[in-house]
Amino acid sequence: MGSHRQTRSRWRDFRSVQSIRDQKLLHSKRHTLDYVLMRDPNHSWQIVNVVADGVSDLSLKRGEYAAEFAKGGFPRLVTKMR
Repeated sequence: MGSHRQTRSRWRDFRSVQSIRDQKLLHSKRHTLDYVLMRDPNHSWQIVNVVADGVSDLSLKRGEYAAEFAKGGFPRLVTKMR
């Protein structure tokens, strides 16, 4: 199993955003994980999104939240998040 790491940086709205790409070779197929990090007000890094082979975890969660909200509004969404 081989891996290759690549780092990209960019700045947006005076906040530091970092994207770290991790590529793994598994069963002769390359898989890519992009970790999107943002520096918080205390200057600590927080992962805000993970993109696996082009599929954003944040987008999946957004869809799940929208479905729960449609079923029962904000109270149901909060209950499901707990």
